[in-house]
Amino acid sequence: MYAFLLVLSLNIDSFSIGLNYGLRKIKISFLALITIVAMSLGILSISYSIGYIIFSFISIFVSKMISSLLLISLGCVLLIQTLINIHYPVENEALTIKKIKIKPLNIIVNIVREPSNGDMDHSGTINMKEAVYIGFALSMDSFAVGLSLAAFQINLTWFLLLTAIVNIILLMSGELIGKLVGSIVSGDKLKLVASIIIIFLGFTKLL
Repeated sequence: MYAFLLVLSLNIDSFSIGLNYGLRKIKISFLALITIVAMSLGILSISYSIGYIIFSFISIFVSKMISSLLLISLGCVLLIQTLINIHYPVENEALTIKKIKIKPLNIIVNIVREPSNGDMDHSGTINMKEAVYIGFALSMDSFAVGLSLAAFQINLTWFLLLTAIVNIILLMSGELIGKLVGSIVSGDKLKLVASIIIIFLGFTKLL
């Protein structure tokens, strides 16, 4: 149950983005969907490996304490970001925080406040390059979670499988609901709930 709640909270952004695209009639291709999920799994695997190495030199108590604080910090950051988005919504273009150039793909990734602005060519379909952009933006939160997984000794294989399934379901269902009743559902309110759940999960591991 703990792993499922963590996966659900971590991937709620996927539902929000799918909701946004469905509302704007933007289609997420199957290849783009796989790319977005693969990037999330890749970041989780890398951070888990780093966490495993780091926490192997620290006592179990200390490692769990650090991991709990990481989750609580992540939840607090997400909570603050969501409150900012609610009170100061981005009307059109996303606010660029940093640019990273990916040379093999010859594209520049803009790390933004609102990754739902992923349809950069306004074609109405998310292509491969845009999927990399979205996947990178969505994976930023996964790094702290991956570090925590190593300390909590959660099975990585099952967690990755669960993450992939939930991510795909949330993206696809979000897109579908967005096309039907997207204007009724608030993505920011869902993120608010998700951030509170992550904070709660962090505190449960401190007890």
